[in-house]
Amino acid sequence: MFSRRPNVALRCLRAAALVVLVTQIACVEQVADPAPPEPITIQVVDERGQPFAAGTAITAVEWSFPDPAAPDLWLASGMGPVEVRLEVGRDGAVRYAPGHNGWGGIAWLRLERPTVAGRGERAFVPLRAMPARVALVAEQRLAAGALVDAAGTAVPSHAPMLGVVGDERSEVPVAQSVEPRWVIADGTYELWGWRAEGSFWLAATYEYHGPSAPRVPLPFGVADLTLTLPTTGHVQVKLTTPKPFPEHRAVYAVLRDIDRGDVRRHYLIPNLATNLRTLIGRFAVTVELNGDVVRDFGTLTVTHNQTTEVRHDLRPTVRLFRIEVVDPDGTPEMPARVRVVGSTDEAMARQPVEFDDGRRHAFVVATTRERVDLEVSRHGGQQVVIVKGVDGDRTIELPAERR
Repeated sequence: MFSRRPNVALRCLRAAALVVLVTQIACVEQVADPAPPEPITIQVVDERGQPFAAGTAITAVEWSFPDPAAPDLWLASGMGPVEVRLEVGRDGAVRYAPGHNGWGGIAWLRLERPTVAGRGERAFVPLRAMPARVALVAEQRLAAGALVDAAGTAVPSHAPMLGVVGDERSEVPVAQSVEPRWVIADGTYELWGWRAEGSFWLAATYEYHGPSAPRVPLPFGVADLTLTLPTTGHVQVKLTTPKPFPEHRAVYAVLRDIDRGDVRRHYLIPNLATNLRTLIGRFAVTVELNGDVVRDFGTLTVTHNQTTEVRHDLRPTVRLFRIEVVDPDGTPEMPARVRVVGSTDEAMARQPVEFDDGRRHAFVVATTRERVDLEVSRHGGQQVVIVKGVDGDRTIELPAERR
């Protein structure tokens, strides 16, 4: 016979489990949702030490960076810094409630009095050691000087890429601490921003991954600091291809420096001229497709501020294969990744082209070989399929995506 009396032991177990569950939830909530910090009062003054008028608008942005002493404890919030608008009170202070932009890291606060034109007065201070009074200072010219190459020739304003490099041990990136702004003219430069604690250097390089200059120590306030870039010239490669042609880095120019031993690779733009700035000297120059040399220009001599031009037409020798990539049910797989096995280059095809009046899409593979082995995968490289001996147009089916 079955008893109708309640099972007391079962009820006790259920009650105990409920207590444990509630306790766990409370603990999780306590860890994941700490109480918001109390607002802090910050007295703000201008660079002369004078308070701002009541009602003056101040913007605040909180930044968080890893603590060098405990970098593993930094947890990014997953959100970018948020600008908060504050207002100076009658007591000359603003009140700011710190956020949670990165628990375990070091939080810094950027305060600025915005202006209609240009960058306003600002301060950048650590929240953990917030001074009772914060002075907002105007942007300053931090450095200026000549911008020339090793031959003493003025560097054109469009050619250099300049930057400020900070000490790797610094808590704060240069982009936030100094906020560099460059004014570059032919043969001269100016660096504007804000002074910061620590050691800094100026870095100069030519555009498009061109040669660079050694870093120069940056003493803030210097007005005659010359930046000297290497002496360079150009190799211009005009590449003619059939259409359609894979645009994503299918063909490379390879420049081997005969005197210095360096090797530089740079992708070529189909049916346009690609200008490669390089050091002056002698270079063995080739054009490669999938790692195969398709043109050897021999030795070229690059001279100061001169352009050496070469041309190559791929149309007589190249073969184009249309590769359709589909799922097991025949649905086109886009985006996808198609690469020739053995190629030293990146994936040749990532953007499909339309054909049959836009009803179908295919990835174009270019080669000078009779046949190639292809590495095909979904975008990101998962579930790679190797297809051997491809010698023409092909439809390649990828296996069902793993869940």
